[in-house]
Order: sequence, then structure tokens, then C-alpha cells
Amino acid sequence: NRPEITWTQVPKERAQRIVDISLDGKRILFGNVETQMLTVYDLQTEQTMWQIPMDFSAAITSRWSPDGRQIAAIVDGNISILDAANGDHISEIESSLKKYEDLLRVLTTSEKLGYTDFKWSSDSKQLSALSHGYIIVYDISTESISTVVDLVIISSGDLREYLHKFD
Repeated sequence: NRPEITWTQVPKERAQRIVDISLDGKRILFGNVETQMLTVYDLQTEQTMWQIPMDFSAAITSRWSPDGRQIAAIVDGNISILDAANGDHISEIESSLKKYEDLLRVLTTSEKLGYTDFKWSSDSKQLSALSHGYIIVYDISTESISTVVDLVIISSGDLREYLHKFD
């Protein structure tokens, strides 16, 4: 009754920084600081699925959507949404989130901080992102911002109740 453990070594010349593992454990997302390429590698076939240019000079945070169909990443305060099958940018989502971030920066008269964190809903239908003291919720199915929450005016109890739906 011992669990089966599989060990796969990703080629050293390509994997300088492991970023995230898909929830099914079949793919990894990693970056190469020297080549500035973001890569999805299939652990079963031991083949690279795709690579795209990505600037690693700034901090990067990335997460697979729970259904494994998309990857979200914050690079230098901007959110990129990628199709996990081929690495294509999903520009409708990216541009909507960028417009709201720009609007919040003007409304709050703050320096460009951009997005600082995000979380997928458990059903992969929503992406919540934190920027300038606001939570912006993007609804994937309607391709629009569904909710904007001002964290300054919300009470801590209400915030816990609101964020619970993303667990």
C-alpha cells in the first residue's frame, strides 16, 4: 500500500526556475532567466508543450486554473492569462483587467503598483485579483468584470465571508 512515486528530471539547461505544477501533476510551468522563456513541460511524454517569451527581470507569480485550461501570471504588476494548451495570450481578459487597474490607479491617485496577487475560483470560472486596495473579480464565462470590492470600507468579517467563496 505504498504510494507510487515518479521522478522526472527536467533538462538542466532549460529549467532554471520552477514556477508551478498543474493540479493533475502532469505538467509543469517554468521559466528560464537566461533565455527569458516561459515553458510548459509535459511530465508524461517528457516533451516541451510550448514556450513563449516572458520577462523574468521582475518578480513573477503564476498559477494554473483548477481545471488546467488556463494559466494566470503577474509580471511587473500586469496580469497575463495564457491558454495552457498552447501558451496563447487570452487578450480579452488581459485588456479588461488592465483597464480596471488603470482606472483604479487614477481614482486612488497612487503610483503604478499594478496587480499584486490573484486567485482562481475552485470552478475556474472567476479570477479575483488585488490592486490598489480593491479586489477585482473577472467572470470568465461572461468575459467581464463582475465585482469590484473596496477593501478599505469593508469590515473584516465581511471580507472573510466574501473571500471564502474562492477557497
